[in-house]
Amino acid sequence: MVQIPVGENLEWSDDAGITCRVVSDNRVEYNGEEYPLSRLTSYLKGWKYPYAPVQSYRLYEGETLQERRDRFEV
Repeated sequence: MVQIPVGENLEWSDDAGITCRVVSDNRVEYNGEEYPLSRLTSYLKGWKYPYAPVQSYRLYEGETLQERRDRFEV
């Protein structure tokens, strides 16, 4: 949906040193484990349940995933 190739890294918006790698259309790898993006975001934020929109917490090439989604959906 946001045209990020498998194998690319996403940065955590709160700390650019925290990254995850895209492994499929809806999963990322972080510290050797695969997660849906919402579950990883919840884990890193300390949330008990996934919260939407999680796209605001990940960056690709300096742009949030929500910004990319908005741009590609136009």
